[in-house]
Amino acid sequence: MEQDSILKHLEQFHSQCIHAAKLASEYYAKDPENIDNIVVTGVGNSALPGDLLKSYLNIKKAVYVNRGYRIPEFVGPRSLVFVISYSGETEETIDAYRSSLSRKAQVICITSGGKLGQLCRINNTEQILIPKGIPQRLALGYMFIPMLKVLENSGLCDLSDEIEKTAKTLKSPMFKNKALELADRLLKKIPLIYTSSKFKSIGLRWKYMLNETAKTLAFTGEFPDMNYNEINGFSQPQGDFEVLIINEDTDYSKVKKHMKIAKDIIKKKVRVTEIAITGDCQLSKIFSTIHLGDWTAYILARKLGIDPVKAEYSDSIRESLKK
Repeated sequence: MEQDSILKHLEQFHSQCIHAAKLASEYYAKDPENIDNIVVTGVGNSALPGDLLKSYLNIKKAVYVNRGYRIPEFVGPRSLVFVISYSGETEETIDAYRSSLSRKAQVICITSGGKLGQLCRINNTEQILIPKGIPQRLALGYMFIPMLKVLENSGLCDLSDEIEKTAKTLKSPMFKNKALELADRLLKKIPLIYTSSKFKSIGLRWKYMLNETAKTLAFTGEFPDMNYNEINGFSQPQGDFEVLIINEDTDYSKVKKHMKIAKDIIKKKVRVTEIAITGDCQLSKIFSTIHLGDWTAYILARKLGIDPVKAEYSDSIRESLKK
């Protein structure tokens, strides 16, 4: 039954994106003209929307992602801080929320409730409430899309019809069909996922989903940096690896050259699979590639006979932190 719930959320991801946009349709930054920087604070899959925001946005405001208890020292009244915790119980994020308030930042929370939701009501903080009962890692649309709507409503970005285009693309059966092939290639393998620095958020998402859903160790790196250190590990690879290179046509020409040189070296020792980032808009490109990774992790879990829902070790750590 739990496996079927994962399947349901994968199949309905396109609807989640549309619903998420509606939930945030009336929210905006109170003082957008005086925002110097945007900070997204969260941990794990609740921090990933911040990485995606950096990949997506093309604006003059700097975007920072905070994954700890304390927010950066520069945060202040000219900062827009998105505080994201799906459960509303993440202690690191709650601490960062309190720090953001003490610095008098413009704060908007995205959560399904919990302690963070209670604090928002007490402190009269804007909060976008998203549905409960979804495995956190499958609530990405609910955690990410509202930030885009807030920024659009505040005049800081222009989405046009990108959310609708993306939702239409996500309906395609192509994702599941391609994921079946990729899952076969990843059976009993350790995936090494490489992207350009521009799209490292996509590599992180693939890693997180393979870790949590398929209970598979996976690692990610980025070009060009990996060509100055990690590439040397392929001279004598100590493991059964599968290299995934996720690339896009508009990657900087010199980065593409880095990828080609690395591929020619790696494939002498380890099998390489290339995955193209495609789509008719920036949001579609990002979410389509992520959706393929989500499907791949789920199908791999099923092939391995693993429960894709439970993340036993992560859950036990969260419980231990409460003691």
